[in-house]
Amino acid sequence: MVFCNYIERTEDVVKYAYGATPEDITGLFAFDFIKKELKIIKPPTEDDAPIRHLHSLLRINQNLFDKGIFKEKMSYESA
Repeated sequence: MVFCNYIERTEDVVKYAYGATPEDITGLFAFDFIKKELKIIKPPTEDDAPIRHLHSLLRINQNLFDKGIFKEKMSYESA
């Protein structure tokens, strides 16, 4: 699982805080939504959220990013 809270965006990069649980959203990543490149700035302090889940979440939301829509909160839970 991965949970994200919006922080800020520039012309081509969005930053989110993230974590494996809603109680530990202490990590930080930047996503270049034009180049589709993820950069982990700081991992969460407790359980590390799987990067594959983060990639899946970003792929799911890419259409919204392309339209300039950035959710305040996002999450991904695998089956």
